[in-house]
Amino acid sequence: MLTLANNSFHGDCPDVPERVQHRSSLMIQHQPHHTCPYARPWETTCQWNHEHATVGCHRFDAKVFLRQLAGRKLLFVGDSIQVQFAVAVMCQLHASGVAAARVRLNYLHTASTKVLHKRCAGSNLAKCHWETGCITFTNPVRELANVTICSCFTRTISGRLYRNCLRPVGVHDVVVYGSIGVHHRELGANNQEFNTSVAAAKEEVHQWLRTFDSVFPLRHGKQPLLFWREVSAQHFSSLGGHYTGAFNYNERNSTRTCSDHTPGEMANEQRWNPVAARILAARGGVHVLRVWQSSSERADAHVGFGDCTHFCQPGLIDHWVVMLSNTLASLFAAPPARAENLALAILAPALVDNVSAGPIHFTRADAHSPFFPAT
Repeated sequence: MLTLANNSFHGDCPDVPERVQHRSSLMIQHQPHHTCPYARPWETTCQWNHEHATVGCHRFDAKVFLRQLAGRKLLFVGDSIQVQFAVAVMCQLHASGVAAARVRLNYLHTASTKVLHKRCAGSNLAKCHWETGCITFTNPVRELANVTICSCFTRTISGRLYRNCLRPVGVHDVVVYGSIGVHHRELGANNQEFNTSVAAAKEEVHQWLRTFDSVFPLRHGKQPLLFWREVSAQHFSSLGGHYTGAFNYNERNSTRTCSDHTPGEMANEQRWNPVAARILAARGGVHVLRVWQSSSERADAHVGFGDCTHFCQPGLIDHWVVMLSNTLASLFAAPPARAENLALAILAPALVDNVSAGPIHFTRADAHSPFFPAT
């Protein structure tokens, strides 16, 4: 059974480590970023009711975050939900007044059907939708190096695509892989079956880890800091909230709403996270961001209008940013001073497991901490 490390978080906000909370002069409250230039219009036209949020205080400290990552690259790899995660990080930094030294976002061509499907009516099609790109942010502390945030989109289990995403990454950097588990249910009728979904989940984890270890061989003794983000919940009307392909949810439809499901149904039908957790625990050295439970409780957090997969920006994913930042705060002892001195910088400490093998028990507490040490 997995249990919370109750001593990991203290204070008024359960998301923020005590040693970070006391820096009140640097702490900022969650800020809306509808005007964020890096967000896509289709994900900011909805509104999320923060008054009833069950996922923490949404505090984000940009200065501490950039200090942790100084001189490093933070790469997000995965499907469109993972791109939203990257967008949330970028927009939190923008909302905190952090300047971008360089912006390289690959916007889809205006003739792309994907752009047209993303509810871009009334917006600039040339700046409507991007999935891959990087932004280098200027570190507000002058003696610290800049930080680059990148997104590499893939919804396919492919060693070749994974390798392409990892190509610009170095051993000092941070990689956050977001499971494409929702697509295990979207790839065809056969993938609606339990055994096929589990097999796809196993294939995804093994293929990603094989590729990661081939690009950064363990025998060399150094690897980038690696995170695995759980599959987030969907809230369509079908069993477990899963999308079954009955309609195109990228098309705006004002008559379709997202559906609440009982906690038992949601837990029974989310098959791939427990599968992945056991494999990751056996391998070791991977930090897991537990996002499924909090997302399973928030049918109202989605973009809506027929889309019960993606989330409003700002919204629930901003909590993931806090989870990631807090985990980094616990792992990095000191940042590299300058980019040119990176080879001499203190490396990230040895990686540790934060999940255990065996049955996975999801609780409401999952929404408040990324730490699940082995018991």
